Amino acid sequence: MPALKNPLRVQKLRQSGCDMSEDVLRQHAQYKLILAYVSSAHYIKPEFLLAASRGSKHLSEARQVSNYLAHVVYGMSFTDIGQLANRDRTSIAHGCNKVEDLRDLPDRDRALHFAELALQEFFKATWEVANEDGE
Repeated sequence: MPALKNPLRVQKLRQSGCDMSEDVLRQHAQYKLILAYVSSAHYIKPEFLLAASRGSKHLSEARQVSNYLAHVVYGMSFTDIGQLANRDRTSIAHGCNKVEDLRDLPDRDRALHFAELALQEFFKATWEVANEDGE
């Protein structure tokens, strides 16, 4: 899958010859938003979340949170997340289960809850504005 660097405007991408469906473009944008959010919250460079190596425990946990949020907030399948994250779907499922277990801790549950709300609202507002007809 090609990496997308600029804000996504579906019409402009189609005009430029991009052959990705709107659903795939939306998933790319959603995952990039999650990476930006999680990397900022965990003080990690976004590209480290996509690195081939497992990395430190802190990095692994941040990666698992990213994948969990993609699954829970945007309803992405483990297979789709695996393609975006360059990981196997079973690794994604394992990480999501580990994050789900963390929700038993009140502080972690609260942080994940607010992350979910923020990511839902922010993406909805920005995607609609960026892809309004007539642009």
